[in-house]
Amino acid sequence: EVHGYGPALACDFVKELGFLNWSKPDVHLNKIFVDLGLAAGEDNWTVFRAISRLARNAGVSPYHADKVFWLISSGRFYHNGVKVGRHRDRFIRYAAK
Repeated sequence: EVHGYGPALACDFVKELGFLNWSKPDVHLNKIFVDLGLAAGEDNWTVFRAISRLARNAGVSPYHADKVFWLISSGRFYHNGVKVGRHRDRFIRYAAK
């Protein structure tokens, strides 16, 4: 916890400081992980642990796993200024097959 910050903002603060073993559960990741059965509930800490578990199993950092799902969900490739539109729900339908 970071005093004065909600869970998502606190996690984002720590993650963006460069802690690669950290992720930011937010509305996008919570929905993906619950809808795909990767997390037992949509609360931030349950999804945080599920992101870490998925990252460990995939051999990547939680930061990188988080970033991939966030980019799919938001469609904002902000380093390049590219916006491709949100694809979270489409991704969930595809991955659930």
